[in-house]
Amino acid sequence: ADAPEPEPAEETEAHHAADTLKIRLIGTNSAPSVYDSIGSIDGEIIEENLPIYIEESKGQNLRRLLAGITMVLAVILTRTAEPIAVAYSKGEQGFAYNVSVVVILVEVTKFCFSGVALSLHLFLVKDPVERKKLVSFSWIENVHYILPSVLYAVANTLLFGILALINPGIYHVLANMKILTTGLMFRYFLGKALDDLQWVSLMLLTLGTVMSMPEVRQLQSFWQSSVFYGFLLCLIQQLVSSAASVYIERHFKKTRSQSIHFQNMQLYIYGIFVNALYLIKDYSDISSRGMFHGWTYLVVITLLVEASVGIALSFVFKFMDNIVYVFAMAGAMFTTAIISIWL
Repeated sequence: ADAPEPEPAEETEAHHAADTLKIRLIGTNSAPSVYDSIGSIDGEIIEENLPIYIEESKGQNLRRLLAGITMVLAVILTRTAEPIAVAYSKGEQGFAYNVSVVVILVEVTKFCFSGVALSLHLFLVKDPVERKKLVSFSWIENVHYILPSVLYAVANTLLFGILALINPGIYHVLANMKILTTGLMFRYFLGKALDDLQWVSLMLLTLGTVMSMPEVRQLQSFWQSSVFYGFLLCLIQQLVSSAASVYIERHFKKTRSQSIHFQNMQLYIYGIFVNALYLIKDYSDISSRGMFHGWTYLVVITLLVEASVGIALSFVFKFMDNIVYVFAMAGAMFTTAIISIWL
């Protein structure tokens, strides 16, 4: 029998490119419509349309890169503004307003923002099946938001106590203890291995944190100073915050088909209930002085900045990861130090 004629070289290359592209599309979670549009391998179709698929892939990667940069910048800016806003809302005698009221209103603000954003998201999605996936609900999945909401409530309340003892610059230096704690939790609780370069980077950032405390070295009695107590509170806050961040990243990605805004609403509603317990504790103070006693425009700015921090972080935890977050925190330390020179 005659041997089959060999396939033309150009056609073979087109087939190989098609197979490679299919693998890349599957690996990058591309939309099924893009993958399905390739269909069966056909030399003429592939040769004609392959450049279109490649251009679409390049455009998608560029959009992802720009979105990632935007999220990181949002975290740096909001994390920079957070301690400065809280510190400036404090009077000479401490916080004139009730901290518990601010913390719960931060949760209410985030919940309302996410509700509006979710409504807009659902309006823009025309496919009823996709729309249903965005708000798919399960009580088993929902209860996982209780633990991080409790941890975040503790961390957010501790922030005000810390900044009553130390200034924003020192806080950001101490807050970078989170770099190492998050790296360890990221490795052992999420089961994600870090390469050698990432571990070296984390260790260098941690070492830089230890060596960047000039005010502490100038104190003769550090153990009796407010910086020491601020250090202890900051250590507790970073451990609690790291645990919450790693846990919420794990759950956000486990329920990735849900809209980020719907996930946030589930987290924030528990945050409102948890922080309501602080209001019960402060009931006598609130009833005697009023809910908004001591409020100024600086308190309103603090509330909006705190809400912006939470929303920005949620996008990083779902679409990126905690390692990106701790590097953004390191960037916030430098921007805070620069801004503090003029404040």
